[in-house]
Amino acid sequence: MHALANPTRFLRIARPATTWLLLVGLALAIFGMAAGLTLTPPDYLQGETVRILYIHVPSAWLGMAGWMAIAAASGAHYVRVNVHMGAVVGDQGIIQGSSQFSMRLRSALKSSVLVFADVGVKHAAPLAGRTLDIETRDVAERGLADAIIVTGDRTGVEADLDDISVVRRATNLPVLVGSGATPENIARVLPDVDGLIVGSYFKKDGAGRNFVEPARVERFVRRFTELRG
Repeated sequence: MHALANPTRFLRIARPATTWLLLVGLALAIFGMAAGLTLTPPDYLQGETVRILYIHVPSAWLGMAGWMAIAAASGAHYVRVNVHMGAVVGDQGIIQGSSQFSMRLRSALKSSVLVFADVGVKHAAPLAGRTLDIETRDVAERGLADAIIVTGDRTGVEADLDDISVVRRATNLPVLVGSGATPENIARVLPDVDGLIVGSYFKKDGAGRNFVEPARVERFVRRFTELRG
């Protein structure tokens, strides 16, 4: 093995092998996806639908880097990354963050796109038990996120004020609330955060599946303006 430490000797072997290894890798990936979709037995809870995980999870992982590339090409100011680091078990299966890949891609693209990363991800639980303050520090210091997003347990659920306080103490980065903001509760939330991400409230009846209702947007903006002066 020590002989391969010589770059010239190593490249003499690696260069011709690269193409063949790429072809073998692609063939194995295609076979793996096909086998996953056709040979995997039904799950006792999810039934036949469990097979979509063999397509969905790798696509979600690659999608994190794809968002970065699209944002850089389109001139977007930021991307929101739901799982930036670590791994969680969610309603879509196990999702693993790829901060090292997406941040290296941002550097390679010489992009100024900011990364807003969630902690305590909604609709999910971490595979490894970690406290919210430790997760926040890791995402900020090791994941190099530019802002931290705190949410409730589910879409449209108000973020816990204690969680916001924990995250605020754990980092000097901007902290945003990513769910559950309404005209009725933003007076409690605004003093402790740097911004709000609002989606569900703007929809008819506050349901994410509905269309945006202009009256609800106006009501929210009016209350926000009153509080910010």
